[in-house]
Amino acid sequence: MRTRLEQTLISLAKQRAPHILHQVPVQGGMPLLADALAREGVLVLWCHVPPHYTPNQADLINDWVSAYARLYRLLTDALFPMLNTISAHYIDQESPPIIYLEGLCAPVIRAFSGYVVPYVASRQLLPPNEVEIRGMMQYILEDLEASTIAPTLYQAIVSQAMTHIIHLLHLPITQQTITDFKRKVFQQVQTSTNTPTEVIPKSLLREAVEATRANLPPIPSMPAQEVSAPQPPVSKPEDTPNKRFASEIPIFFDRSGDEKPKRKPPVPNLPKKKEL
Repeated sequence: MRTRLEQTLISLAKQRAPHILHQVPVQGGMPLLADALAREGVLVLWCHVPPHYTPNQADLINDWVSAYARLYRLLTDALFPMLNTISAHYIDQESPPIIYLEGLCAPVIRAFSGYVVPYVASRQLLPPNEVEIRGMMQYILEDLEASTIAPTLYQAIVSQAMTHIIHLLHLPITQQTITDFKRKVFQQVQTSTNTPTEVIPKSLLREAVEATRANLPPIPSMPAQEVSAPQPPVSKPEDTPNKRFASEIPIFFDRSGDEKPKRKPPVPNLPKKKEL
């Protein structure tokens, strides 16, 4: 699993933000690389699904991811309406599932990485602590510079966001986290012990940097279908589909705001004048 996560993070960095491979210290490992991707608007999520939920895994994963998407849309619709587009993609067809979200509003994705994801991983399946969740949302809105908005709108955002986060806590999955809290605001919270924190091997990062410089396709072990994303992958024209990520997750939340307006029907020709 550790190698699979490493390959996922490095390949996403090569395709979406190659420059961060030169910025992340070799000794930083996966948490720093995942955090750097979040600053570019890419959030990597993974979880364990209990065996008795395997027949309904697709629906459960969609429910899980849609909760993050709804929270994203809540914040962006209120604060950054021009940046409310988000997409979700499976990395591959293996288990446990790894998914990445890609949103146009990087500050919100960064807030998820630094607050929501580690919080859910540490508090899932426990009774929700509304005081903690409300406090976390206040930190998030402070980071998003939303403290000056109208009090009624502020409280509405906090209230609805709490609903989405509590829903995440109630889902019957074991969510893991790669990143840690952005601030040490929950000293008593311990993130999942299953979270991989090993250092990414120096040779693996060196190979990724060299591949980026040479404009090579993603590493061969990544799975099979091209994803639809705001930015095209960095690859040669002759790159084959079996070296790209898996398909996009089906639509799981209302994207009506993202649809293009329908074109108007053509104006009919004017009638010809009768000859005298």
